[in-house]
Amino acid sequence: MMQKKPKIRYEGAQPLGVLPYVWIICISLMYTICREQVFVCSAFMCALSTGVYMLVYKAQRSKVGATVVTSLMLMACFGAIATVAFSFMDFIAAVELIGDSNDPQVRGFAHFLFSASAYFDWAYAICAIFMFSVVVGFICCYFSAVLPRVNYLLLPAFIPIILAARTAGKLALPLMALIFGSFISAACCSAHRCEDANVAVFGGANEKRTRIVTAMVLGAVSLAVALVIPRSEVTPMGRYFDTMLQSNRGFYNGVTISNFSSNSSVNTGDNDPSDEVLFVAQTRVPYHVDRWSFDVYMGSEGWTYIPSEYNTGYVNWKQSAQERSYAALFKALINGAQDGKLDKYAHELSELEKYGATTAEVYIRVVDNSGASAVIMHPVNVYSVQFQEDVVDIYRTLKGEMFSAVATTGAKYVVSYYADAPDAVHSDIMERVDFLNLLGDAHYEGVIDYSTYNAFREEYTDALEYYELTGFDGISAEIYELAQEITAGCESDYERYLAIEEWFGKNGFVYDLGFVPQSAEVEYFVFDSKRGICSDFATATTLLARAAGLPARYTEGFALSEDCRDEHGVYNVTAAQAHAYTQVYVKGCGWVNLDATAHVEVADEASAEQMALIALLITIAAVIVLVLIFVFRKRLGLLWFMLTYRMRSSASRVKAVYFRTRAIACELSDSDEEITTCGETRDVIANMLSLPEEAEAICSAADRLMYSGEPSDADTDELYRCFRRICRRKRVLKR
Repeated sequence: MMQKKPKIRYEGAQPLGVLPYVWIICISLMYTICREQVFVCSAFMCALSTGVYMLVYKAQRSKVGATVVTSLMLMACFGAIATVAFSFMDFIAAVELIGDSNDPQVRGFAHFLFSASAYFDWAYAICAIFMFSVVVGFICCYFSAVLPRVNYLLLPAFIPIILAARTAGKLALPLMALIFGSFISAACCSAHRCEDANVAVFGGANEKRTRIVTAMVLGAVSLAVALVIPRSEVTPMGRYFDTMLQSNRGFYNGVTISNFSSNSSVNTGDNDPSDEVLFVAQTRVPYHVDRWSFDVYMGSEGWTYIPSEYNTGYVNWKQSAQERSYAALFKALINGAQDGKLDKYAHELSELEKYGATTAEVYIRVVDNSGASAVIMHPVNVYSVQFQEDVVDIYRTLKGEMFSAVATTGAKYVVSYYADAPDAVHSDIMERVDFLNLLGDAHYEGVIDYSTYNAFREEYTDALEYYELTGFDGISAEIYELAQEITAGCESDYERYLAIEEWFGKNGFVYDLGFVPQSAEVEYFVFDSKRGICSDFATATTLLARAAGLPARYTEGFALSEDCRDEHGVYNVTAAQAHAYTQVYVKGCGWVNLDATAHVEVADEASAEQMALIALLITIAAVIVLVLIFVFRKRLGLLWFMLTYRMRSSASRVKAVYFRTRAIACELSDSDEEITTCGETRDVIANMLSLPEEAEAICSAADRLMYSGEPSDADTDELYRCFRRICRRKRVLKR
């Protein structure tokens, strides 16, 4: 008859060593999906996960309890999965009806999980906390206390890593280190196998060493892979994921030049741009390079465009653009006044100063191969574009966007533009006279020709009509009142433009890539946080400019900064140079860039929120260390004894070995160390551990040294080996 194989049981799990691992996973998850309320949500999930863990831990000793708890956990998990599934189906159905996966009406639970903290919803947050608390608490307890498996215990750690890789790109380095550091502790504090169902076995030395080594290797390899492996630019079924989950809501996420966008990028705090070069540029006058502009502000959803003639491209734009040189216009007006013409404006025109038109060129070569692109990047006030390839037509909209008739890959072109700086004097004079009437009279008296008159008249009237079209959409009463306060006393468009731009630098605003906003609304940025990135500043300046009566548009493009300029003067532009700013129409200057970020302080790498998170992580790490010290205090004391043993004198070694042997004897016999003698220690060790020779060697050496007054001539190395055998026998007895 075959002998029945004994049933393996596992005992000795230490929850205090495993729970820190559970807590770090909870914090990492909430940092990824609920960043706006990370502290509250983390505390809630840590408490709930701890409850799930302890419930499973307590129920494992009872078959009925284990069955009931396991069934409840499975039902909860299936319920959570069903919630996600129904949310997904509702999302797909809504997209089919509405046609826009970014619309708030079609946001579902899956969208919330994978949106990189782009928005926060308490109902979805509670659902996520419950679902992940059940999963993390149950898995961590099951694979640490019920059926300990080091490799399976590592699985919950990959939940926040996978979510972060799909959304924000990566977890914060301190969180990554804490995850895998606490995993080693959890693996070491898991239960050990016991083949005798009636005895709680803690495992032999070999099993423990194997477990520790395995945990450390798994943790180190997983940490290295999570930190080093790059995020793939090509995701399996990526088109469906991107449609469903909208993974590029962070301002610097997914920056390409492959096509026009229907919405602006929004600052969600996920500002980790790629270092892949999108295009190279060469120029002696580094202006901002525009991609596209937006018309209407939609609050936390950012900006969008208005289907109108301002977003329709025209081919016959070049002639008018070439005529719009303000330097040439003012030169003609000054000459006309000196020739006795334009007498009505003689006083004002006498204050004008001649200056030469500043023209510049920028050569652009597109490197981004994410797709064929029709977008033509260009500075403001461009008047010519020359492609190296044959392009049928080049279009330009009334708000300055440019595109080619044929989308190309790796396009190369030269853009010519007027680089005249806006001037306060000229703007002030144009404010005092009727600019449109001045242009008409100058044309009537032959100071300027019709093409020049028509070019400036069209720009002026188009700017006013654009202002009327966009109006005060998205401007709250608070923003309007602030604009009036900022521009109070300004007499010209230029003064209003400059006052708005410089106001941010005078009122404590900070450019902070690491700041995670609690709200994407412009009011939160302007009145509360005063910290943000270029899109926050551009949104605020556009709305303030409109509220002050200036035609303005929100524009996204690239900044040709020194950070990307190499030793040959070539600008290697990456997503890190993606920039948002405002373009304002100023009488006497035309359309000019308004960039408040040039006047504000740049935050250190670690923002206040990051410092708070680091402080929280340090506190958690300190608590984990204290818990581990408490749990392993005896082993740590023994380790210290072993490390310092050979540093002691011979007599000190004998005393140290004896006192530790006596402590073991008192622990076994439940007696008081202060009154236990050498003989009693010898008897306990000899009788209870069956090690009479070891007990005799240690106690005799101690008796001669401490009680007989004789110098010890014992072999301290042998005494140490005797002590180690006593420790091993004690562990065997404890099984």
